[in-house]
Amino acid sequence: MVTVENVSGATLNDVVVGYYFDWDIGFESDSNTITFFPEAIPSFFVEVPVTAMLARYASDSDFPVFGCGVISNNQDYEVQGAAQNYSKWKSSLAYRISTLNSNTSLNFDGIDDISCVVGMKFPGTMQPGEKGEFILIFGAAMTKQELAFLMMEGFTTLDVKENSEPQNSLSIYPMPASDYVQVEISNTAPGKAHVIIKSVLGGNILIESENILSNGTTILHLDTSNLSTGAYILQAIVSEKVYTEKIIIIK
Repeated sequence: MVTVENVSGATLNDVVVGYYFDWDIGFESDSNTITFFPEAIPSFFVEVPVTAMLARYASDSDFPVFGCGVISNNQDYEVQGAAQNYSKWKSSLAYRISTLNSNTSLNFDGIDDISCVVGMKFPGTMQPGEKGEFILIFGAAMTKQELAFLMMEGFTTLDVKENSEPQNSLSIYPMPASDYVQVEISNTAPGKAHVIIKSVLGGNILIESENILSNGTTILHLDTSNLSTGAYILQAIVSEKVYTEKIIIIK
């Protein structure tokens, strides 16, 4: 968790904070490439400020691949991500500043000595003592597919939720599960619950359930007997609030 606090004593406007990564992979640092990495972002992260990047050796090799990304629970924040070659990065201070103020529009598409910036913009004013938060993730793996899985698992483990009001709650048991999971929803008013279980890698919907909720506690029973051992994502939309949890199935 990255926490940003205004300790200046003055009101600040459009604060942006980020991290710079200089990737030197393989025998020659100028033989690297970098791209945005949507495969590492769960498909159900709709309207969530999140981005991910993938850096690797340009040709097929036994070198590992590297990734980094940022995410926030606050939908008002603006994600920043810029991929560039190092020569462009060091060319001017103005360009370096622009990498943290261009959303994700700067994207070097080529082979070179590459680097990237990922961060978050806090639009509007930040008063003295006010704080903002976002999550930074970075890691490595031997294949792109493995790295996508690890980063996606990291993003979902962070438990990104759009629900900020305490009146509704959700719990899942048993955990780990095997042939079924029970979803217990405490609701303060009658409503509906749309519950799905997705694969972590690729986000394919495996189980889907529509339910009517009464006032109070409702327990939903989901059959997971057809799921293999592994990690999955359970997402529940309850009274227009979104809950996202990781579940583990063991057979």
